Amino acid sequence: MPPLAQAFALDRAAAGAVVAATQAGSVLALLGLLPLADRGDRRRLLRLQLLALVAAVLWLAAARTAGWLLSGMLLAGLLGTALTQGLIAYTATLAPVEQRGRVVGAVQGGVFIGLLLARVVSGGGASALGWRAVHLLSASVTVVLALLLWRRLPALPVPVVPPRWRDLLGSMWGMLRTDRTLCERGPLALFLFAGLNVFWAAVPLPLSAPPWYWSTAAIGALGLAGGRRIDGCAGRALDGPWIRASRQSRRAAADACRLVAAAGPSAVAGAAVVGGVAGGGVQCIGRGAKE
Repeated sequence: MPPLAQAFALDRAAAGAVVAATQAGSVLALLGLLPLADRGDRRRLLRLQLLALVAAVLWLAAARTAGWLLSGMLLAGLLGTALTQGLIAYTATLAPVEQRGRVVGAVQGGVFIGLLLARVVSGGGASALGWRAVHLLSASVTVVLALLLWRRLPALPVPVVPPRWRDLLGSMWGMLRTDRTLCERGPLALFLFAGLNVFWAAVPLPLSAPPWYWSTAAIGALGLAGGRRIDGCAGRALDGPWIRASRQSRRAAADACRLVAAAGPSAVAGAAVVGGVAGGGVQCIGRGAKE
């Protein structure tokens, strides 16, 4: 964040719009692109999203104006979220029913570790080589991922009569209203996404300013603290007995409420909206894949 603010002469409010553009892209992906996976060939859709993500990151790396930068962030958030959550749903469909929670939990744990470690790599890379080099590296890694997945992804059945996009969204909200398990897990997902967004969106600017003067690499290194032991816990969290216990779920949600509330109402407001939509959408898709 600080290198972008310096490169494009953005004040703190305008720099926050960069994060907001990425989150807006994520919400659009969950509501617009992700339901398309249930309407056609999922493998073909993921392949197209991989190619589009490479193009979006290259577009972002070439940004010359603030508007160009914001459009690139919007596209990166849109396609990155669609690809990540699409692969999670793909995994849920392929996994055996008795192992689905553990497999999806392991993949989701990998996603969180990747998010945190990406901050370490991007922070060090931006400090040493500049922010454009970080995005070029990201595009290169995405190309490698596309080559690996292009032929490795197994085919899935394609619906004979594709459901309408409006019906898919309607079924998601219906599940949120009627599914008790989803209602218990939904708040956990909401506060998880909200807490991560509140912290990581806000922390770079104050740490880079007086009296701390942290470098970009030092700020990115904070991801090492967050990534520790997430992978080992994720599978057990989704498939273990604690998540099935209603009383403990409510207690965890209450603890999460207090944790996020400590960040202040003004910081939580925007992130909670994004987190609620993202968390609810992901949980609905995962639940729908199980059924």
